[in-house]
Amino acid sequence: MRNVFITTIAAVAFAGAANAADLGGSVGVEFTENSAGDYIATTTLGMGVSSGGLAFGSFDIESVDGATFALDGWQLGTTVGTTTVSIGDQGDLFPGAGLEIVGDDTLADPATNDSVMADFGNVAFMVGFTDVTTDVSDIANTQASVSTAAAGADVTLAVDYNNVSHDLTYGADVGYTYNAALLGLVATYADSNKTTAYEASAGYGIVTAFVNGDNSDWSQNVGAGVNTEFGGLNVYAEGAYNLDAKDTTLGAGLSFNF
Repeated sequence: MRNVFITTIAAVAFAGAANAADLGGSVGVEFTENSAGDYIATTTLGMGVSSGGLAFGSFDIESVDGATFALDGWQLGTTVGTTTVSIGDQGDLFPGAGLEIVGDDTLADPATNDSVMADFGNVAFMVGFTDVTTDVSDIANTQASVSTAAAGADVTLAVDYNNVSHDLTYGADVGYTYNAALLGLVATYADSNKTTAYEASAGYGIVTAFVNGDNSDWSQNVGAGVNTEFGGLNVYAEGAYNLDAKDTTLGAGLSFNF
């Protein structure tokens, strides 16, 4: 408890001292089925501090079931015009898919630790480190992405180069709005296992459905979910069915941000 208290006080002090700093948090509960067939609840508490301007910084702290309390991400950078340069544990440029619980079963997902990113608007680059605490010159991977609008669709193309295996992984994300329906397609190709994979989705209102697979089986999983808000409380329920294993995955959750 003492370590949690000290970390919380430090974050609040940082927020009070930073220029135009924002302090926020979240509380979430998610219900899923474990390997024994029992439904369990996972509680997640989050807190984040951010401060913006010509220079910006942010960090997030997360606790899961009260058993852990750790730094979940951080970012430090600057923005000049349309160019943003940042360093931190800040995700990557590669496209992904899936709902809150189900989906994103087949797509390639190159691992990324701390990184340096440079975003020029429609074009971005990333250099990922193996471990900045041991050797900042040890580069794990590099990524590049480009985004554009084509035929009414939003398109993002990305590539990842693994500095150890020398494998390339390609990704594409296409989103299209037709009347009130949201249509999406994410596809990846990995040199490492010669696998092409995809996930296609369609959403209307609070409902989203998807199907995914790869070149070994183009229809592996199908699923759907609903996601809505009630007075600031986000509520979702989802399910997926594996067409090969005949397995069903069900889950639900709710969260509140403040």
